[in-house]
Formats: sequence, C-alpha cells, structure tokens
Amino acid sequence: MRSTLRHEILVFPKSIVPREFFESGVLDDTWSGEGYRAGNAPGEPRGLRPYRPGDQAKHLHWPSTIRSLARGRSPRIREYDPPGMRPAEATVLFHSFGSDHTLIRTDLFERALSLACGTLRHLRENGIPTTLKADFLDWKPKQTSHADAWAETLTLLARAKRSESTEAHDVITAIESIPEMHAIIMISDMPPDSWQYLSPQKKTFVINIHQHTYKKRGLNFNPSIPAPKAIST
Repeated sequence: MRSTLRHEILVFPKSIVPREFFESGVLDDTWSGEGYRAGNAPGEPRGLRPYRPGDQAKHLHWPSTIRSLARGRSPRIREYDPPGMRPAEATVLFHSFGSDHTLIRTDLFERALSLACGTLRHLRENGIPTTLKADFLDWKPKQTSHADAWAETLTLLARAKRSESTEAHDVITAIESIPEMHAIIMISDMPPDSWQYLSPQKKTFVINIHQHTYKKRGLNFNPSIPAPKAIST
C-alpha cells in the first residue's frame, strides 16, 4: 500500500551582505552614514560576565572560563561598551520605484530581496534594532530584531511579490515617516540614479543593485579522467 504526503516548502532568499558595508574602512568597522557606525568593532572593554545564549564564541575569555568551569559555573564572556557612533536603531527601506523609461528586470527583484535579507541579518548580528519598511508590505513597519520577528520577516521575504504601483510620493512619505534618530538604508531593484533624488533632506546609506553580481563558476577539469575518444565511422 502506498500513500503520498505533500508538504509545503518555503525557500528563503539567499542572504547576501551588501559590499557597501565593507568599502569605507577595515571590514565593516566604519559606517558611512552621517555620524553612524555599524560594525563588529567591539568598543571599549568593560569586564567579564557569565555566558548568555547568543554570545559569540570569539568573545569567550578562556582563562576565566576554565577557572569558572572548574568551579562548576558557566563560561565567562568579555563584555565591551558599544562604539559611541553606532546607530541606536536603523530602518531598511525597500521599494521598487524607478523613474520613467527605467528598464524593469524581475531577476533584480530577487537579488534585491537577497540583499535586504543580508542587510537585516548583518544589523541583527551587530545588535542594532532594525525596522523593515517595504512597498510589498504596504509600508507597514516590521520589527526584525527578536527571534520570532526575524522568523516572520524571513517568511515575508520568501513570499514577497514585486509591487507594481509604487509612486514617488509613496517613497517620499515613507522616508519622512522614519524617526530622526534612525540610520536609513535604502534598497531597491531599480538603479539608484532613477530614484535617489527623492531623499535630498536625509542622509541615507544606499545599496546599489547594479554593483552586485554573482560569481561565475569556473570549469573544473580533472586530469585523472581521460577525455572521450572520437568515434570514427
């Protein structure tokens, strides 16, 4: 007897961290927005504390950890004060607006979703509370920092469909609604030249969709495998 079980498979976008995060300084230590920095720079050392779920292994203080484990206690973590110029919060604004006569490519929308996923993951790993505002979400703000919110965000990105009715005033309204203290990151599947003029009043961190291309895989020839022989007729 045979039976068939069907299960829905949800494919999340590939996470691509935008190269703009790494172009302004050593790795991602420098934030090129106005007065902001979002990187792995640890800041000033404060002291040691017990391990908490989510702590990175590279922050373990091994001598203290060994002594602590010998006493039956938890590992010890180096604790740092965050860099003073790190943004308190950030907003990732995603849109599909482009000026007239701009070529629309559906493959760039998938890449833009991957860049958005990588950006949100990058900021989350750096401990920066981040809000996602997107035209495919009807501009409703979506928190992404907590575990449940992050899981829901990945689902929304996986099911996202390109908005075909985004107008210039929609993007302007979305930008103006972002709190002043937030660092603004803008991602679009359209080239920045066709929409960047919409935000002249606020400093924004722009991700250029055309600067990101997937690496081409080279051919791997194995010399141990003989080449096929020609067949004569």
